[in-house]
Formats: sequence, C-alpha cells, structure tokens
Amino acid sequence: MTLLLAVFRSPGMLKALLSQRSHPFEPEGEGDSDPYHDTVISLDEVPDVLCPWRDADVKAWRSLAKVPKMSSRAAQAVTRVLLSTVIEPGLNVGEPGEIVFGAKAIDLRTSLCHPAGETRLIEMIGPQSSGASELPDWHWTHRQEIAELPSGFRYYFLWRLSLKTWEEVQVMVAMFDSLNLANDLPLARGVARLAAASQGDSLLWWCDALADVDSNRRVRSLEFVLALGLKERRPSDECRRAMKSGGWPELYMALEELLPSS
Repeated sequence: MTLLLAVFRSPGMLKALLSQRSHPFEPEGEGDSDPYHDTVISLDEVPDVLCPWRDADVKAWRSLAKVPKMSSRAAQAVTRVLLSTVIEPGLNVGEPGEIVFGAKAIDLRTSLCHPAGETRLIEMIGPQSSGASELPDWHWTHRQEIAELPSGFRYYFLWRLSLKTWEEVQVMVAMFDSLNLANDLPLARGVARLAAASQGDSLLWWCDALADVDSNRRVRSLEFVLALGLKERRPSDECRRAMKSGGWPELYMALEELLPSS
C-alpha cells in the first residue's frame, strides 16, 4: 500500500513524499533490514485517492507566483500553504529580503520557503486571516522553532501534525529522539508509515513499546505490527515481551491476539 507522508514546498513546485513496501511481507525469517522506501514526486502527480485536496493546494501555490498586492485572495493562499505544506527539509534558500509590492507582481513562493520570509508574510496577513484563529497558533508564532526541529522529523512527521497542538508536536519530537530516528532511517520510515496509517494515540503506545526493544529488533517488530493491521490497537504485555526477547513466531501469535474477533 502506498501512503502519503508529507507535502513539501520548494520555490518551483509542491512535492509529495510517498511511502511503499520494498517487498511483500514475509512472516518467516529475519525479514528485510529496510522494508520500506520513499518516493518524492510532484504533488500534481499524486492520485486523488491519496490526496483529495491536491488540486486546491497546487492552485493556491501557483497563484502565489504572481501577486500584485496582498489581497484577501492572496492572504487565503498564503494561509493554505502554511497549513497544508512544510518547507522541504534540506532546502537551501537564501534570505528572501523584504516584501515590497510595486508596479510588478511579485513571487511569494521563495519567501514561503524561508523562516524569515514566512514571518514577514504572517505579519502582513495577520494570524486571524481566513479564520486561522480557530487553528493551532504555532503555525503563526513558532516559525523559527519549526525551522530548528530535526531535519528528519520535519521530513517524516511534521506535515501530519498540522492540526495538532504545539504540545503534541513536542511529544512527537520526544518520541523521535527516544527512538533515535535521526540515526535510524529504516525505523524512521516504518514509524512514519505507522503515523500515516493510525489515528488517536496508538502510535505513541507502539513507539513506547519499541523504545524497550533492542535496536536490531525494532524494524522487524514494527513490520509485524503494520503487516497485521494493528495500527489502531495498543500493545499488550505479551506483545511487549515478545518484541523484546521472543522469536518472531511468538510475536506473530501475540499480535494475532489483538486482532478483532470476526
């Protein structure tokens, strides 16, 4: 199954980060050390089923290429971009400078790819623009803190936290650190898939269980959780024991106990 993990913005285009399995899941043996892979493509190439709001995001982004003045329409587009995309991690954009409207329309997309430019635009449109006051205020007040979050966290997890509180973002950062995901790319890919597939707090329960598992067992343990479709369940004590020290058949049986009865 292909999952959408993030939508990035860069001056030229919006990009989608997709996650897929490298090979079909096999419960026997030690499995693949890196079972998931990433693909980055233009957002307008993503199927509707993965991103039903794709066209609206792309339209808003393109509209910001030529802005004659900060109209209400332009402010709405800026707001949509700030809420529905994140700056592409690793993007090297120089200081965009002051935003001054004149005789020529200007391109605001570069400003939206730099924390200083974001801040200037937010000051221009105000945090109340387009009903934004009903949304988490960290989008407007924490641009520098967002830029300073770990690159891997911004790459795999920040986008899905758009409607969460800043406290929830910080909890996810703590999870990222506790699992050392900055230095374990295969596990980061797996946890990102779990985050994309789950709702509620089940993700944090599974991550808590993984934190007690030896690093060489974490990816394979998570692979079983994802393959059995247990994203909305919580690990039992037996699951935790099997993840830590049991064999894979034992873990499979423990996880099967969590499946809803037919």
